[in-house]
Amino acid sequence: MLSSELARGVRRTGGPSKMQVSVSPEGAVYAPGTEAFFQRIGYSNPDFDAGDYVVRNLGFVAISRRSSDRMMVRLRPSMVSGQALDSALRVLVSQNFAQGEIQHYGRDWTSEVWPNDPAMLHRLVELCEKSAGIKEPQFGAKALQLDSMAETDDNPLRPLFQKWRVSSSVFDDKTMPFLIGYGLDYRLTVMTAQGHGEPMRFQYFGEGFKFYDAKQKANIIGAPIDHQPDPDYGKWLRAQYSKVVETGKPSLDYVTACIKSDGGPGRRSRYERLLLPWRTNDNKLLVTCASILMSTEAESGTQANASPSVDASGNLPTGSGPLGDKSRNVSQQLAARHAH
Repeated sequence: MLSSELARGVRRTGGPSKMQVSVSPEGAVYAPGTEAFFQRIGYSNPDFDAGDYVVRNLGFVAISRRSSDRMMVRLRPSMVSGQALDSALRVLVSQNFAQGEIQHYGRDWTSEVWPNDPAMLHRLVELCEKSAGIKEPQFGAKALQLDSMAETDDNPLRPLFQKWRVSSSVFDDKTMPFLIGYGLDYRLTVMTAQGHGEPMRFQYFGEGFKFYDAKQKANIIGAPIDHQPDPDYGKWLRAQYSKVVETGKPSLDYVTACIKSDGGPGRRSRYERLLLPWRTNDNKLLVTCASILMSTEAESGTQANASPSVDASGNLPTGSGPLGDKSRNVSQQLAARHAH
């Protein structure tokens, strides 16, 4: 049943007093705080508000019962997939309540109160449909504010940035154990080069990258950075890493990328990444990339190539409105946030 069909449903009032679920971009329903939920978001023991984080940054829809006759739905419409919306509507029509509150995030949080009738469900569909028309480049990066990340306690990438600063960008035998201790090795790549002008090659490749098959993962260590399932993605990545090596400066970015493999349809991934330039004790160049996956889904059609809104450097335009989340509220997670 599609969201447009589910929006016709009407439920009676009353019902249980407790209920809380998080609906993933794939349409799966999780109970927050469970092992399955933490495994899905890639954090086994997060030291931040995971329930709020997944709504703002991963495209989850949170549904909770506030009282016996009131439900609340929280979502960021610009990041909600069709599968997530359909599953969320199914959850709502299975519940008995009299009144619903919709909290949706654009540039700020907005709250709306609706009766439990088809109008509430139509409103959820409308919010998501209005945000679905934004086209994305095949590969694009938008620079985020490093200072904002460094000043807030709830950014999962902050420990890595702090380690880089206090170690004077020296990568030694204590660095990897430190990153593993914070769970940052899951979506981490470490690239090394013998010197300036030499190709960057994989030294470490985390388990969280799912677009490689078993054979590719077995052969990745020692391979050059452009050794990717999608050659175009590899060329784009090489330029991104080269810029960090040349400038010697860290880079925090929101990335959108449609990655293809074996000529088949691509998968659109959106993630935040932190690129850091290091040197080793024997003077090798080293670049780490730690990332937070926000959403991923199969690309339908040619959307990835439809938009020319990317400059010559491969960066997303800084003036694109929905990318301008400037919130610094700790409860809202990861300052200077973004949407696609």
